[in-house]
Amino acid sequence: ASDAGSPALSTSVNVNITIGDLNDNVPAFTDAGYAMSILENATTSTVVDSVEATDGDLTSPNKGVRFSIVGGNSADKFAVSSLTGAIWVKGALDRESVGLYSRAVEVQDQGTPALSSTVVVNVTILDVNDNAPVFDEASYSTSVYESDPVGTLLLTFTSTDADIVGSVPSYSIVSGAAGAFVVDLSTG
Repeated sequence: ASDAGSPALSTSVNVNITIGDLNDNVPAFTDAGYAMSILENATTSTVVDSVEATDGDLTSPNKGVRFSIVGGNSADKFAVSSLTGAIWVKGALDRESVGLYSRAVEVQDQGTPALSSTVVVNVTILDVNDNAPVFDEASYSTSVYESDPVGTLLLTFTSTDADIVGSVPSYSIVSGAAGAFVVDLSTG
């Protein structure tokens, strides 16, 4: 400031201006979508993978983010850490029942009003060999004449296995054949 006198006198003062951070940036996931996988025999609390997000605001609480599952979790098989974005197993998995879970995960900042965005997380359940093969019939019966030549086809066994891993059956006679009969290992 200066006065109108002669000589003109003046003074100055330092002024600090603080610009407040407005919550004007929506938090964003680092990927447009997430594809994860886990073995079906994973135990509860096993971490599958994580989602990540950032917020362009400069100060807290506007830049702070929290994660939550907001859709597709009706079976309650997965949970997400609100602080880290780690997705973990919450319930027993069975690839033979459900092979893929699709979840909507939300990230929300801590500003006022809170801003948020959502991403789809697909979790593929990987198979393990946890089901025994099952014969298509409860029992098999056939007859043979003593005059039938060696190598005569008497019976064909069929079976199914719900697993993908180890689902190709192999057949063998485990008792009662006394060397008189053979079974084809791959065709039954």
